[in-house]
Amino acid sequence: MGRNAVVLSLGGFDTCYTVPINKQVPTMTFLFDGAELSMKQENFLIYSSAGGVTCLAMSASPSLNVIANMQQQNHRILFDLANSRIGISAETCS
Repeated sequence: MGRNAVVLSLGGFDTCYTVPINKQVPTMTFLFDGAELSMKQENFLIYSSAGGVTCLAMSASPSLNVIANMQQQNHRILFDLANSRIGISAETCS
């Protein structure tokens, strides 16, 4: 997003930049023990309705972090409770 991007806040999001809406950014990857979750920008960036401000769609939590709805969109999430495992794969959902 560049060295000259201005960091702003928008609502509850405090990691925001003044960048164009259509600016392409690299994928983001969460690393877990034995697994990776890679996301395209539509799963981790939000845009102000007025345009011009782009925010990381995540916020700090004092104790428990959640991979929320926006990050889960277009992913199939499988819960294997018997074996205490989770499976995640990209999938086009509509």
